[in-house]
Amino acid sequence: MSQTTLSGRYGIGRNERNQLGSTSWSPSGVLFRSNDSQHVPLKKGNTLSSKKGNLPSAHKTKLKKRKPTYATYFHKVFKIRMRYYYRLSLLLSILLSILIALPYGGNIFMLPVKIMILWASFCLLKIARDATIRVSLSGASSEFQHIVSCLFSTHFLIVFGCYAVATGSIFLIIYNQSSAYLNYSISSPTKTVKPFLNDSFMFFWYFSMFVSSFYSLQFIIFEKNMLPFKIGVYRCDPTDYLKNIKWSSLLKEATAIAGCIAIFAAPVYFWFRRLIFNVFFSGLVYGTNLNSQIPAIRFSIIYYLWLCILSFAIVFTYELLNRIYNAYAMVGCLIVKKPISSYGDNQFDVLTTGITDYEYPLVRLTAYQELVYRSLCTNISERRCLYEDSRWLLVLNEAAKLIRSNSKVIKMDILPKKASVKSKIPENNSAPNDDTPNIFGRSGQINIDTGNDFDKANLRSRRSMFSTNINSPEDLFLKHDSPHKPVIPKKKQSLVSIVVKKCEAYILSLVRKFGKQLKEYILNQRKKSVFLQKVDRFITKDKMIWGSYRKEADRRIPDKIIVGNAIIVISEMLLHAKSEDKKNRVESTLTEVLTILTSIYKSTSLFLDHPPVAPKSIKEKEHNSIKEINDLAISYFFKIVVFYNSSLNDLILGPDTFKLAKWCTDMALEEQKSRGFTEI
Repeated sequence: MSQTTLSGRYGIGRNERNQLGSTSWSPSGVLFRSNDSQHVPLKKGNTLSSKKGNLPSAHKTKLKKRKPTYATYFHKVFKIRMRYYYRLSLLLSILLSILIALPYGGNIFMLPVKIMILWASFCLLKIARDATIRVSLSGASSEFQHIVSCLFSTHFLIVFGCYAVATGSIFLIIYNQSSAYLNYSISSPTKTVKPFLNDSFMFFWYFSMFVSSFYSLQFIIFEKNMLPFKIGVYRCDPTDYLKNIKWSSLLKEATAIAGCIAIFAAPVYFWFRRLIFNVFFSGLVYGTNLNSQIPAIRFSIIYYLWLCILSFAIVFTYELLNRIYNAYAMVGCLIVKKPISSYGDNQFDVLTTGITDYEYPLVRLTAYQELVYRSLCTNISERRCLYEDSRWLLVLNEAAKLIRSNSKVIKMDILPKKASVKSKIPENNSAPNDDTPNIFGRSGQINIDTGNDFDKANLRSRRSMFSTNINSPEDLFLKHDSPHKPVIPKKKQSLVSIVVKKCEAYILSLVRKFGKQLKEYILNQRKKSVFLQKVDRFITKDKMIWGSYRKEADRRIPDKIIVGNAIIVISEMLLHAKSEDKKNRVESTLTEVLTILTSIYKSTSLFLDHPPVAPKSIKEKEHNSIKEINDLAISYFFKIVVFYNSSLNDLILGPDTFKLAKWCTDMALEEQKSRGFTEI
């Protein structure tokens, strides 16, 4: 995947910019052409007359136009970008229709009809992706809870319905061009006995339903509807993304899915054959006056292998379509080298509606991508709108609320263990005077206790930076109404969603209760068999039901990409402000930015040092969402402390921020001494 920066290629084409420039916003919220006419309704009692007094005045009848938001421009751009999906899906429908027609031949004049049916099915899959698109991580704490929540979700129903229609369309085309082997009935040897339902026909349509069910299930469970964005990447070229597709990986994944379908389809059919006949085919039997007895098994091994090969072709097509969709859905915030908000009359106001848009997570993420672009851009004019008036404070306040709310969630229900080994190195308990500046800055009236929560023996340890009192909130300088997200008016839940949530909670509680009772039963057994020992090991150590380290990390910071982009924005803007901010609006918030970075670093460090669930491997511990945010926060904190080292003398820092700044300064001094430098 190509992840371009400023020197990379931008935009899909200039038609995006041209079409955006010829649109305006209607009061009803629908984009229309600038030359469209507007009908102004008259007030009650007004009639058209030649008299001047009967005509409404212009200022009274002029409708107030609704200002376009960031979502307005984004949805317009998204619609333009998805045209490339339609074109590529049309090409795939042509190839697939030719592929499935080769074994049978058939009428060449019917080929366009088959192509249009397949193309309509692929467009339906695009609608399913639009309805179930995700940019945040799962909120489940265990694999089992994740699976149950996926099954009892509207996303699964939408995906299953669309994939069932698409797969059924493909099987319908094959059925229409097949031989008499797939006729729905088999004539009986005598005229007195009604014809039976063809077992090959029944298995054919069962296999179609099984393919769509299995693919939809793995699609939701493995979160393939989530766009794989990366922190700090604001532009992904779709052409390079498609060129860099690993075809070997795509073939392996399609083979694995088709192989599982081939393994499980036949056994499930044999076990539930009578149920399938009574539920799904009883209407056909009674409607066509067939024999109500279940038919004998008729399909052969060759027929089954042919269906498995067909399932591989279908799964491969679906996987390729998903990658095409991801390529054009993840393009980013730029349109031909210009950010999306630049098409509005007031760029900052449009951008503000994007970073505060909690209704559309993809729009909000794209707005933060644009902030990342502006903060990293070498062109000063892209950041100029953030230096004006109090705009920077609005951006910083929104980032502070986002980071602080995630900081509180990350350290939720974490009980740190007390250190068992004390430092052997004598501790220096002298704190700097409140009026005496030093290299670390003034500490003001704050008394720093360095006895228990700051270990001088290991300055590189995360655990030695902060006190372990999780009940004391961080002292952030920016005030806000709530540590959580802004209150959004919730939609009234339907009866179906309430029932689904209750069923999900009941199943989870039932499984946990069964696991506890089974564990108590095993513990009460004096002599444990090999089977009971394996079950005990599974219940005690397996994290599928009781929680996993990776899922726990994802659950505590679901908006990892947005949080990471917010850290980059406030840090990069501060690094650029020293030479660009003439009015000192950004540089004056140095204390606030350092405090914000400290809060997220402290919370992530607390999770990494005292995980609620033990990691299974070093790879799982080093590669997770919280570790990524932790490394990003300390990296930018270190850069800012070194860059603004001369300004730290005039700051009043909180205790945690002061300790972390001291540690960063000591590390910088050690590094420069090792390189032979004498001053920072």
